[in-house]
Amino acid sequence: MKRSLSRTLSPGLWAAVGGHLEPGEIGNPLAACEREIFEETGISASEISGLHLQYVLIRLNETEIRQQFFFTGLMDKHPVIATDEGELHWISRWNAPSLIYFGVFLSIISNMAIMSIPG
Repeated sequence: MKRSLSRTLSPGLWAAVGGHLEPGEIGNPLAACEREIFEETGISASEISGLHLQYVLIRLNETEIRQQFFFTGLMDKHPVIATDEGELHWISRWNAPSLIYFGVFLSIISNMAIMSIPG
C-alpha cells in the first residue's frame, strides 16, 4: 500500500497492510489479520486464498517488547483501492524490494522472493 500523504507515520511511502490485535483477538492473530485487511482495503477473507502465517517477528521498541505477525495469501484479482490509509496496489514480490522502504518489510519480502515462497 502506498501510504496516504496525510498519514502521520511515513506519508507517501510503500508499506504492507497492517494493524493491531483487539483484546478479543489475542489468541487469534489470523482473525486480526482478516479484520485489518477488510478495514484498510474492503477485501474480505473469502476473497483471499491460502492466507497463512508466514513470519513472527519479536523486537524491542525502547522498553516495550513487540510481536508482529506477517501473513501472506493469494488473490485472483488485483484491484487498485483508494482508502484513508492510502492507495492499495498489487505488486509482484519480485518488484516489492525496490518499492518498500520500511526495513523489516523489505527484509521479509526480499527473503520471500529469494526463497520463492508463495505470497
